[in-house]
Amino acid sequence: MSLQEFRNQQLRQVNYRSMKIFKSNEYVSKVLGALAGTGYYEGLVTVGNKVGLVSIRDCLLVTQPAQTTIANLVTITGSLSLHASVRELVGKLIRENIRAVPLLEEGDIIGGIDQTDLLEALGEVSEYTSIRAETVMKTPVYSMDSSESIGAVRKRMLDHDISHIPITEKDELIGMVCAKDIVQTFIVPLGAMTVGERSGEKIARFEGDVKAIMDASPIIARGETSTVTLIQELSEREKSACIIVNPNNRIQGIITPRELLTPIALRRERDTLPVYFVGLSDEDAFDQGIAEARIRRVVERGITIHPHIHEVAIVIEKTRERGNQTLFELTANVYSTVPEEQFSITEEEWGLVEAFAKLAETLDSVLRRSKHSRQAS
Repeated sequence: MSLQEFRNQQLRQVNYRSMKIFKSNEYVSKVLGALAGTGYYEGLVTVGNKVGLVSIRDCLLVTQPAQTTIANLVTITGSLSLHASVRELVGKLIRENIRAVPLLEEGDIIGGIDQTDLLEALGEVSEYTSIRAETVMKTPVYSMDSSESIGAVRKRMLDHDISHIPITEKDELIGMVCAKDIVQTFIVPLGAMTVGERSGEKIARFEGDVKAIMDASPIIARGETSTVTLIQELSEREKSACIIVNPNNRIQGIITPRELLTPIALRRERDTLPVYFVGLSDEDAFDQGIAEARIRRVVERGITIHPHIHEVAIVIEKTRERGNQTLFELTANVYSTVPEEQFSITEEEWGLVEAFAKLAETLDSVLRRSKHSRQAS
């Protein structure tokens, strides 16, 4: 199957599992108990005549699961019909930063489709054999040392809206912690389980070393690894993320199902957004292709919010040298036919790779929060 054929498939052609449906007045403990063992990270929630999602990561905020309802944790998402395309689904997932979308048929909720439901089919898309991990991985990665407390890891997840944190010891990668590990250990005590429901007393603090709950055998791959290989490993090992490392085994990026879906949302190759580099010299030991793909990926996500962007220029300047290090100043000029969608963003960092990673993160943040007034709801 080609990428374009998969993009155009209707959701009724995609295999997906039945998702749990909850009401907003139900307690966190009951929701987590019902989700346990389903393989899903989130459940559907009805709020009056609206529909949304509650995720396990949302529950990191909870300290009294048996006395807290999910009403304040719900993200209202709207829905899609079974006639919608895979591309519409992926666009909505990326645009709204959600992991699943409720499905409606004739006005009734019939279930939902999660980003992991698409993984199996992605492995059959011919173009994915030539897509390397480094072109879709997310950077920068927020790693933490094994000496940190579980409470500190939880705070980092909440502060940066992330669900996975690699754990290092003496700068060596030794494992990974995800939000689900923390929730299941603290918010859903295993000894307080009844049929269909889990509860627990108020959690005063999230104590203990992070090593006690981390996954000591995460999926680790190099940047040149084919995304098809990663898709297969994530599915077979039932993991939710993969850590990408460089030849020195230093953390380079992270890939979740979200990153693997990104190529689906991009425009056709003939419509590829032009990205230009100004000031990049031949002597700079740097893979321009990786940088270009990273910046383009960020902007292509932003196009779902800012549809009139037509060109990006990256200006690179060396501003200072210190020993063998060089301080780079990078400016991204985003051009659009609509003045409100034109941006100029500057970041500075020691090292060209590090500067590009920082610029991409800032550009992504700016494009996400500066919503176009004509964006569809």
